[in-house]
Amino acid sequence: MSAPAPSPSTSAATRIVIAGAGPAAQALVAQLDRARFTGTITVLSNRDDNPAELLELAMLPQVSVRFGQPASHIDAANRSVATADGMEFAYDQPGHRHRIGPRGQSR
Repeated sequence: MSAPAPSPSTSAATRIVIAGAGPAAQALVAQLDRARFTGTITVLSNRDDNPAELLELAMLPQVSVRFGQPASHIDAANRSVATADGMEFAYDQPGHRHRIGPRGQSR
């Protein structure tokens, strides 16, 4: 008897792409970290400098901050975000499983 095939929701970690790296994006990443989010988070920043707030985010193991790579196109149908320099980042539709509550806890 063979083991059942993994379902799409359990076979890969959830990927989140955040277009922009301002205070709202920073707060979202902090909430996801407090909620022990186990997927990957890509933050696309148009900034070429490395402010302390963004460097702190980049130090989290699940976070990749892409400096100087602003989002230029969001393709919702294919769940991807393209940057001005042509890179593409795929994301998942997290749905209700990863909503963040008022105290930064996953619901």
